[in-house]
Amino acid sequence: MGEIKQQLADEATADLVVEAPEQELAAQLGEIVPDSATQVTSPDCADSALASVTDAENTAWRDEVSLTLGPGESAEIKLVMKKDDTASYEWTVDQGNLNSDLHTDGTDGNTVSYRQGRAETSDTGELTAVFDGAHGWYWRNRSDLSVTVTLRARGAYSELKRML
Repeated sequence: MGEIKQQLADEATADLVVEAPEQELAAQLGEIVPDSATQVTSPDCADSALASVTDAENTAWRDEVSLTLGPGESAEIKLVMKKDDTASYEWTVDQGNLNSDLHTDGTDGNTVSYRQGRAETSDTGELTAVFDGAHGWYWRNRSDLSVTVTLRARGAYSELKRML
């Protein structure tokens, strides 16, 4: 994994260290460049390129799953997490709305409800596990429409699984 990150950083740096028109170079660097600058050779470019690669990796979704719920149907998706691990999430529906319950079932039998919602079309946030176990979402479709919910997740979890 470290080799891939280094290769991406090297490629990003190589892309920046080329002759380019002033405006294009300024856009790549995100700053104002003096008229005489046509080539980037600063060692800071490598750090900047590496930061860009790292930021892109941190913002990419690790998992994405879509489920279609008919009227009256429900579904549950859980992340297997250790205590104090944090995951970011986002879920949206294509039409209609869903009732939701973000909760956990701990390995020791404890349960906690993090949040509940009625007639929602989306939710975004971070989930920090209060104890080891399965943490996730229960959705119920109370509408007369079939609703497709799409969940995206990233962060510290070992598995994303659909509960039956």
